[in-house]
Amino acid sequence: MHSLKGFYQLICFGIIAHIILLPGQGRAHNNLTLRFTAMTPHVGQKLEVRVVDKGTRKEVGRTSLDAIPGADFDVNLPEVLEIGASYWIDFYADLNQNGIYDSPPVDHAWRLNLDNVAGDTTLTFVHNTNFTDIDWVYALTINISNMNPHQGQLFELRVVDVGSGEEIGRMRYLSLAFIDFTVQIAGTRIGHSYYVDFYADLNQNGRYDSPPADHAWRLQATNVAGDDTLNFSHNTNFTDINWVDAVTLRLTNMNPHVGQKFEARVIDLFDRREVGRASVDAIAVPDFSVEIPGIIQGHTYYIDFYADLNQNGVYDSPPMDHAWREQFTSKGHDTVTFNHNTNFTDIDWKYNFILKLENMNPHIGQKFEARVIDLGSMKEVGRASLDAIVVPDFQVNIPGIEPGKTYWVDFYADLNQNGLYDDPPADHVWREQFTSQGDAMVMFSHNTNFTATGWKYLLSLKLSNMTPHLSQKFEARVIDVATMEEVGRESLDAILVPDFAVHIPGLEPGSLYWVDFYADLNQNGLYDDPPVDHVWREEVTSQGDAIVMFNHNTNFTATGWEYKFMLKLQGMTPHLGQKFEARVIDLATMKEIGRKSLDAILVPDFQVCISGVQPGRKYWVDFYADLNQNGLYDMPPADHAWREEFSAGGDAMVMFMHNTSFTDIDWPYQFILNLTNMNPHVGQKFEMRVVEDESGKEVARKKLDSIIVPNFQVAVAGIKPGKEYHVDFYADLNQNGLYDVPPTDHAWRERFSSNGDTQVDFNHNTSFVDIDWVYMFTLHLKAMNPHLGQLFELRVVDENSGDEVGRTRLESILVPDFSVFVPGIRQGGSYRADFYADFNQNGQYDSPPTDHAWREAFTAPNGDASVEFTHNTNFTDIQWPPTTGIKRDETAAVPREFALRQNYPNPFNPETTIEFDLPQAANVTLEIFNTMGQRVNILIDRLLTPGTYRAVWDGRDLAGRPMASGLYFYRLSSKDFTALRRMVLMK
Repeated sequence: MHSLKGFYQLICFGIIAHIILLPGQGRAHNNLTLRFTAMTPHVGQKLEVRVVDKGTRKEVGRTSLDAIPGADFDVNLPEVLEIGASYWIDFYADLNQNGIYDSPPVDHAWRLNLDNVAGDTTLTFVHNTNFTDIDWVYALTINISNMNPHQGQLFELRVVDVGSGEEIGRMRYLSLAFIDFTVQIAGTRIGHSYYVDFYADLNQNGRYDSPPADHAWRLQATNVAGDDTLNFSHNTNFTDINWVDAVTLRLTNMNPHVGQKFEARVIDLFDRREVGRASVDAIAVPDFSVEIPGIIQGHTYYIDFYADLNQNGVYDSPPMDHAWREQFTSKGHDTVTFNHNTNFTDIDWKYNFILKLENMNPHIGQKFEARVIDLGSMKEVGRASLDAIVVPDFQVNIPGIEPGKTYWVDFYADLNQNGLYDDPPADHVWREQFTSQGDAMVMFSHNTNFTATGWKYLLSLKLSNMTPHLSQKFEARVIDVATMEEVGRESLDAILVPDFAVHIPGLEPGSLYWVDFYADLNQNGLYDDPPVDHVWREEVTSQGDAIVMFNHNTNFTATGWEYKFMLKLQGMTPHLGQKFEARVIDLATMKEIGRKSLDAILVPDFQVCISGVQPGRKYWVDFYADLNQNGLYDMPPADHAWREEFSAGGDAMVMFMHNTSFTDIDWPYQFILNLTNMNPHVGQKFEMRVVEDESGKEVARKKLDSIIVPNFQVAVAGIKPGKEYHVDFYADLNQNGLYDVPPTDHAWRERFSSNGDTQVDFNHNTSFVDIDWVYMFTLHLKAMNPHLGQLFELRVVDENSGDEVGRTRLESILVPDFSVFVPGIRQGGSYRADFYADFNQNGQYDSPPTDHAWREAFTAPNGDASVEFTHNTNFTDIQWPPTTGIKRDETAAVPREFALRQNYPNPFNPETTIEFDLPQAANVTLEIFNTMGQRVNILIDRLLTPGTYRAVWDGRDLAGRPMASGLYFYRLSSKDFTALRRMVLMK
């Protein structure tokens, strides 16, 4: 049996010494002699010695005496020293004689320093009580025999801790000289278990290949009790060991940083994930090296590293700390050489989280997964997955945390072994919370305090041959086809390698997703439809984690791109534990583009992201914290609410610091229609609208060009608590693009009451209803700059009947280019759109040129209709009817109480004035009812400031039709006041 820098037994002067000379130290030719004196307290006790290179932190040799023979003796370690190198010599006497090392004073242990070796060296040690905890590690010996088929071939071996997944050592023979040999690896610990992975390069291509191309094996050392030995004889029971190489970072002239902390980590540019890291508590010598395993040949890597110059124990951007980045492409067994310089790079160091688990015996053999979520953004920062728990005590590492932030770590064991997460008790699931001050650790012992955390699965998009897009920006996002909501996105400032991957968490099993992605070919920093940029869409159905393989092609798809808005909030301490909601409104359409809700604010500084903004547009972001914790929005100060305005040039951000400049944002709630089993309508157009029952006003609508999956949901905003609604919806069965009475199309009506956000579940059926669908008119206005800040009103009139179809009002024009909407037109009808801007700003219509007014005629042959209008001076007196005319008495003092006065004149014809007082700002409704209790008109339905107001009713209903003579009632209502009076219309 040959040792090849292996294991020797030396018998000299009656002393039995076991000497290990570790592989890879081929340049060491000098001998070390340790001369011990006055060791009387330890005569008869076991002695162990090991020599560690300060530059590599690797053990270069060890020796052991079964029993110390006397007070004075020598120990020799041949060929362990290299000229110019420095070493630690660690040794201990087994005082308690239990056969293993124990920290002092249980055993007596010491460390000697040997610096700048000049040749063969003798060190003298006199027994003393200056003990040092040398954190002894044990050696694993592997005796390998009958390797005849592999003589002359590359041979590599590594030892991995089963519980932590960390490699403790490796060795490499370029050409196997012997068929029987021994390898020793130092670094094992008592009670741990280890894999010994090794292979012979049978096909002699210089790298590992899965068997049978190469021959590979795995041995296991279980629950080691100290130094241990494994025996192996060549066989054909091969195992794919998924070999990874290691990179060595060799640093020179690091004199300015001796004594300082040093850290390095390696990032694979394929997926931007960390593959490994190394940390040194204090740099011992100016020239040193660190070895990091996890490297795959052919991949390109960053190696980021820093010295803690200011010695605060954490990374700081240069020049506070000195940091560098090197790049390399692996050819196997790589070495990166670095000489100290001042070309510093801010490497944005990420810290490591360790979850240490104990007593997981009930889950041996089961799948295990963990993920870390930043409570400030609710985004996943990383995850780890084990195919099977092998030992009851183990750990997983997840890099990516940052100091000062608070996190959840969610983890589960797949108890029912179906390969997926299930809520407990089907699977065992836990959540722990921690705050990072740098690297962090959570200790967990198995218990039954389960938590149903839910689990989001991972989408991996693996791209190849993206060479045409090297150095270009790349973005990908995942859209749930059932909701059309984005579940996650990833952005790269530059594509660095042709073959790479991005990972996006957020998938749910059984759901269908689009993966939209583009390369910024024209490099303007924004998405452009192809071929200006190269854009693709892939479709995937998730059964858990999912992979999409993509090879560059020219099958481009114009997916459109929604940019991300981020609201970053600070100092929200007064609202910890409270519900939080935010929504973004496009000022050009006054429509909501997205919203986000948090059940509880968990940390004072946090962020929410809402997708949907577009470059060149302006937005409001409305948000509130539920201070009174009733689960609903209330006007400030009952709840705290704010509004911020921003413009988007792509992705956008608003920074917000808590303040008391509250704004009543008049929060609208969300309605969601959940539809199932719509299989007969897949591929067909779908439309939905929500109508308030009492007023008959449409509050929102949504259209899908095509139903893609049978189970989907549609969401709209605009409902209010305490009101009754119905939702009308249809599928265009005959696919003519229009609504037709059932059974030509399939249509339904569902009724619901709102107490805030509301959902209605609908399962396809044949209980069809003629919903008498009406279409939408849209007026797109451009270049309205002369009217910014002015009142704007639009009404649509049926040219045949003269009846008003509907109207809309903007209290203030906020952007020059905007759109307004009026539902109610009929397919095939002829209409006119009358609209004006209140140029003189007196709050009512005046004939041009006092106000600017226009009229546009249009028809609706295809149902929905739109008119494009650019500001001009071709004004028209549109003779605006004052149906909802209202004026505030600017001379009157602020009233002390609510009041609704008798109308005048009364009886009246053709119009009457209704006066009322508001002592405080309020959302006010002023309505007209007939004697049957039916509402015929709404004069006011909006927020008013304190004051005295006069409203005019012209005796018409909501459609503009004259009402008959008779008795009518008018009711003023707000949150804190309701009053009812009667009046008489006499013709």
